[in-house]
Amino acid sequence: MDGLSRREKQPGDEEYAPVDQSLLDDPKPMIFEYPDEINKVPGWEEHVPLKLEDFIDQIDTRGGYLLATSPEDVQEEVKLGRDREQGIGLKLQEK
Repeated sequence: MDGLSRREKQPGDEEYAPVDQSLLDDPKPMIFEYPDEINKVPGWEEHVPLKLEDFIDQIDTRGGYLLATSPEDVQEEVKLGRDREQGIGLKLQEK
């Protein structure tokens, strides 16, 4: 258990019936239907999702996220990281 998504059973926890395995044996892919296409509703083409190949080159693959509220916060985090690497104790700063 990873401790995040599940926890160990505790006294007093509710008991659940076992999962019906027949529901899990043969998973099937989802099938999407477009009734507007079948019924020839004008403009139905605008509501059909794009294929991945049509926009894959527009996906940002750089990854990573910067979580900071100001440049000063970033500078402070860099300083704290350097201090940790050098074994310098952290100081509480009054703001």
